[in-house]
Amino acid sequence: MNANEVLMPGETLGLMGGGQLGRMFAQAAATMGYHVAVLEPGKACPAGEVSREQIETKYDDVAGLAALAGRVKAVTTEFENVPAPSLEYLEKAGLRVCPPSAAVAVTQDRNVEKHFVSEVAGVPVAPHAAVRSEADVDALDASLLPGILKTARLGYDGKGQARVATIEDVRKAFRDFGGVDCVLEKRLSLKLEVSVIVARNSHGETATFPVSENFHRNGILAVSVLPARIDEDTASRARGYAAKIAQALNYVGVLCVELFILEDGTILVNELAPRPHNSRHDRRVRHEPVRTAGPHDGRPSARLHGATLPRRDAQHPRRRVVRRGRRQARARLGRRHRHSRRQAPHLRQGRRPPRPQDGPRDLHRQDRRRSHGARPRSRPHPSSSGTELR
Repeated sequence: MNANEVLMPGETLGLMGGGQLGRMFAQAAATMGYHVAVLEPGKACPAGEVSREQIETKYDDVAGLAALAGRVKAVTTEFENVPAPSLEYLEKAGLRVCPPSAAVAVTQDRNVEKHFVSEVAGVPVAPHAAVRSEADVDALDASLLPGILKTARLGYDGKGQARVATIEDVRKAFRDFGGVDCVLEKRLSLKLEVSVIVARNSHGETATFPVSENFHRNGILAVSVLPARIDEDTASRARGYAAKIAQALNYVGVLCVELFILEDGTILVNELAPRPHNSRHDRRVRHEPVRTAGPHDGRPSARLHGATLPRRDAQHPRRRVVRRGRRQARARLGRRHRHSRRQAPHLRQGRRPPRPQDGPRDLHRQDRRRSHGARPRSRPHPSSSGTELR
């Protein structure tokens, strides 16, 4: 397919993966006039429920990939672990693949990703070392401890991670992970965790969304505040890093760059997410069909101060709830089954954002106090690093 060709409404877009983010992609594509064909091995998947067609097969099944290639001209991914060789197969079949298979391959291995970000893109990352064998454990620099040992592949939402304080802790964790490739990252004193979403087309034109401020609970994103309450210089540097990485990857599509801000203001890249990111699901997913269909000039915008809360529903006039179509939601406690975006103008005055533990009654109480001119009670907000925001 010609890189400059724009697929017009009425065409069908291919989607590798049929989960909750794929569902949101398909819904966004439908509002733009596109159909979606999903390749997903699971039955009754969230994306399949709202798409024109589902090809029920494994991601690396050649027959299934050939069937998808015969139905669409462009393909994107729903999650970061779609096999890169499958995407390469589709590229060789003449399809536009966003993001490219080479970029996805980089993000699927933490060791490869950190080397690429620091050495190729020239963007700083946290001190780290590859751990591929027990000999690597013995050779570790003690300055990396205490640290966090992470599996190089497939870990997400806190899975495949272990906090370690000694070399023996590293050795035990490495064995517990089955001796798979890992990376040891030094634990740092964090001020904030933030993320930047960057969109880039095939012409190399790049645009970034405002920085999002993120808070986690049990390794899972609980609250995102937009825009992040940081100074303009810090925000500009974070967005510059994201654009620089997208350029180095020759990325086409929408990419999320997760970053750490240290107490001294240093910004370090944590990891990359080549998919719709949890901090900005609804706004980012709207750009994914645009980038897949062709080199449109879809400029990101964010006019509201607010927070994204991946929690249970609340009846709120400024709250938009998105259900994700998970049929087994009740059986998977602690996971995101829906999320909501809430406009919160009070964040401009530096007041605390909704907390991860806030429920519907808490949110109503805060709004009622504001509507009567009362100042909300000042309570600390627990960040993922254990610090307090004021």
